[in-house]
Amino acid sequence: MEDRERLAQLPARLLAWYDASARVLPWRENPTPYRVWVSEIMLQQTRVEAVKPYYERFLKRFPTVEALAAAPEERVLKLWEGLGYYSRARNLQRAAQVVVERYQGQVPASFEALRSLPGVGDFNQSLMELGAMVCLPGGAPKCLLCPLREVCLGFAQGVAQELPVKAKAKPRRVEERTVFLLFHGKRLALRKRPAKGLLAGLWELPSTEGALTQDQAREFLLSQGVELVDGLSPGPRAKHVFSHVEWHMTAWTARVAGEAPGFTWVTAGDLREGYALPSAFKAFFPSIEEGLKG
Repeated sequence: MEDRERLAQLPARLLAWYDASARVLPWRENPTPYRVWVSEIMLQQTRVEAVKPYYERFLKRFPTVEALAAAPEERVLKLWEGLGYYSRARNLQRAAQVVVERYQGQVPASFEALRSLPGVGDFNQSLMELGAMVCLPGGAPKCLLCPLREVCLGFAQGVAQELPVKAKAKPRRVEERTVFLLFHGKRLALRKRPAKGLLAGLWELPSTEGALTQDQAREFLLSQGVELVDGLSPGPRAKHVFSHVEWHMTAWTARVAGEAPGFTWVTAGDLREGYALPSAFKAFFPSIEEGLKG
């Protein structure tokens, strides 16, 4: 069979299999263009089981494209908190705003118009389903159950178990960082990360490069205009792995004499409602909760 013939048979075989075998998922129960679109963005680089609760919360808060377009960005990011790859959330909201402005709130039907929206790819649910259920990259492919086995060169040549061939991953760069949990009364110090780069534009616990000793940490805080009340206490150590870098974090906790400039001071309620902290800082959440009790 020629390669062109094999490719021509793929869509019909795949869609017939999908109609018969697709899982029951929240975004498939009422597949309006907006609901499917949100699911497609969330499912980029994220497992289905991880997406489900986020999807349901997101649609409850933003049931329409108009609601998403009009929301404060911080509220959108808060609902995305822990899902990662926050640029997806920003692109999704920007695209919703374009849909409202240019298309009267209707997700455009043409391929060209869809492709023009920020953050939109060209993902087919049936192909994603095949990868999730049959042609498994992390385990033995279930070739005997595959609707495409008769047109699959990997199966025909007996090499399906060896595919895909992946390039050897580059070792991650390790960065030592010192994180500060600074409290004034029942408020915590946060700051916003730069607009570009890792965790761009997100809120973070104040931090700096290097694993600072207690004396070094005290000097650093003084240089930032922070006046300590009772000195510094060691906080938990933590590691967070990104795709290309690892953060090894040392933490220091302190109560401070005033709300030093250069930081944003937030309450526990603020954190719950409006400020999204990336999961990189998850290990510090119990200490934050305790510190905010005052």
